[in-house]
Amino acid sequence: MNHNTVRTFRAQDPKAALDIVKAMMGPDAVIISTREVGGNLFRRGEIEITAALPAQKPDSNQNKRAQKKAAAAYGATAEPAPVSNHPAFTKDENWILKEWASANNPIPLEDFSKEEPEETFAIAQPSKNLKQSIKEEPEPYNIEDIEPRNLRSSSTGGKSILAQNAQALIAASRAQELPQKPSNAPSAEMPYAHMPPHARQLMRELQRKGLSEELAEDVIECALNPQTVHSHQTLRKEVAAALRKRLPTMTPPWKTQRRKIMALVGPTGVGKTTTIAKIAARAIIESRLSVALISIDTFRIGAAEQLKRYGEIMSAPTYICRNEEELAEAIEQTKDCDLVLVDTAGRADKSSITKQTAVLQSVPGLEIYLTLSSACGYLQMAGAVSTYRVAEHKGIILTKIDESFSPGSIFAAEIAPSNPVCCFTDGQTVPEDLHPADSKALVDLILDL
Repeated sequence: MNHNTVRTFRAQDPKAALDIVKAMMGPDAVIISTREVGGNLFRRGEIEITAALPAQKPDSNQNKRAQKKAAAAYGATAEPAPVSNHPAFTKDENWILKEWASANNPIPLEDFSKEEPEETFAIAQPSKNLKQSIKEEPEPYNIEDIEPRNLRSSSTGGKSILAQNAQALIAASRAQELPQKPSNAPSAEMPYAHMPPHARQLMRELQRKGLSEELAEDVIECALNPQTVHSHQTLRKEVAAALRKRLPTMTPPWKTQRRKIMALVGPTGVGKTTTIAKIAARAIIESRLSVALISIDTFRIGAAEQLKRYGEIMSAPTYICRNEEELAEAIEQTKDCDLVLVDTAGRADKSSITKQTAVLQSVPGLEIYLTLSSACGYLQMAGAVSTYRVAEHKGIILTKIDESFSPGSIFAAEIAPSNPVCCFTDGQTVPEDLHPADSKALVDLILDL
């Protein structure tokens, strides 16, 4: 056995290390151990592999020069290790039996040698093709059955150290060999691969703006035609037109031509009280309507006082009602008013919403409008609509458009001809930040047109 029988190599990754072993020692090399060395918090370590060959004739000078060139090409270092004194690298073929005897193995040596004599010396038989032995499974023998127990790691439940190293090396090598899908190449697995690139880009933009994937796909599919398939701007215009058709609107309450009683319901914090003040101010200033304010929100601290303060500023009569009888009395006292606005408490559970709806529906001619915050996101808005479906609302009021990062979430409000948009707000100023429902303005806001 010469000095090159056992050698240690280092490289940047397991695949490169295996290639170096093959280039330096040939396909008959046997991996003895692997480990990661030299790594720290800021730099990944190198892979160190120790490999061995059976005794052979010294390499010629030509072979040595070729091996040095191969090592330099991979940027690795080849560190010759001293010849191992382990019996596996000597001519003593009974070393396994001696190791078992020294470890006090409870299995009789003679029985072990009779049961599996053909596997006793398997560790000393190198594979003919190192690459093939890594890719193909299962192994022709169980490596843990032939390694002495006194060479096994106690911290891993007796699992062979050699087996651990081999498994780690195989897994790392396979990970390195996985084919990488080109990032720019079209693939059948790419989402919406049937769409032109600018349509896929618009698809992602609509989803970032808050539209659901299903709605975004639907409007783009309907807008694709021979004119839009090659033009990004034309496609955006077609998509905008399709979205506007999905946002039916209605006459705002401050432009009513008849007596109107409307109640605003919705989750807490969506701005119902402030919106009522804005509607009342526009009705008084722009339409010269007589307005009355009613609050049945005795749950939130300061809610009634806030509405009374708005009423005092606008010289509008204000009533605080704690039950159904007081509400009926307040409605009777406001029979001469053109517009009666009812503020309600925000609720989250369906039982409370059902009770509050029953109180409101006891008033003849009262219309319920669901008030939703555009800043809450698609899923939250869809959940609120589902919860308040029992209120049987006639229309939708959208608030806090200016605070929304995904204004497209308004499409989660189940807007339809039977449930149109009434008006929307985009600020705190009374009444300037209240606007009539305008599908063009809302869609332009979503698409940044």
